[in-house]
Amino acid sequence: LLNYGFLDGGFYTTTKIMPGCKYFCTLNIPIEEMEQIQREYIENGVTEYVITRDKLLEEYMPHQYQKVAESSFYFEKKIRTYYLYQRK
Repeated sequence: LLNYGFLDGGFYTTTKIMPGCKYFCTLNIPIEEMEQIQREYIENGVTEYVITRDKLLEEYMPHQYQKVAESSFYFEKKIRTYYLYQRK
């Protein structure tokens, strides 16, 4: 499971999935290495699932994953939409 483009949203706790990657979510410190490695995770299909927030994965890299669910709710003073992708 990879939280792509946002801080950990607690999905690891609710899914009981242990992070299997060094950069399993985006941190609030811009680290070029982190962004590059996360892109490589997606390009190489490293994680079974990817979650994005307010942006479709297709905007980044459309070929490795397919969208299987989405949900919106109020968080941080605005409506947020989360997209769940599964590796093809």
